[in-house]
Amino acid sequence: MRKFILVTALAALAMPAAPASAARTMIGYTVRSTNMRAGPDYDYPRVRRISRNAQVSIHGCLRDWSWCDVGYRYDRGWVAGRDLVANYQGRRRGVSSYLGIGVLTFVFGNYWESYYRNRPFYGERTRWERHYYDNYQPHWGPRPQPRTNPGLTQHPATTTPPGQVDRARRKPTPQLVPAPQPGDEKRKPRPEHPEHPDKPQ
Repeated sequence: MRKFILVTALAALAMPAAPASAARTMIGYTVRSTNMRAGPDYDYPRVRRISRNAQVSIHGCLRDWSWCDVGYRYDRGWVAGRDLVANYQGRRRGVSSYLGIGVLTFVFGNYWESYYRNRPFYGERTRWERHYYDNYQPHWGPRPQPRTNPGLTQHPATTTPPGQVDRARRKPTPQLVPAPQPGDEKRKPRPEHPEHPDKPQ
């Protein structure tokens, strides 16, 4: 029995340790004075200014590492990846996959509902949600599907439901023209509305 326990213990020591989860919050620092924004793009509203060499919490980055979801003091927002570094083996390095920072997607509605309901720019949510749909970028994640919202860009349906008439495509009803009467060919009235009124005569 003792021999069995000893063999089991040695086998466990020989096995490699299980890797830690790739998605974890890391401590980072700003390499220059930069802006935290309400989305991963310079067009989004500014949440606050962050000074150079400030310590921040990096919650994750987009898959191309262009922007990272960052916490600073009581605020949350997106900072350009080129403005951030994180500690790795005793040195500060630019954000990338080998640091163990998780990859995130940007979903406008969820993010703004979670962090910006009390912000002044939240009153223009419809405008920025339209910006999110109209300026989609692949590294944000799966392409979003617009919600049914009058403020968003909508594309009309291209098919007509069964049993309904497509009024836009329905052909006009032909007008009945009375049969010519004897003597009509002698009368040729002058048109009251010329076809091209602006064309010189």
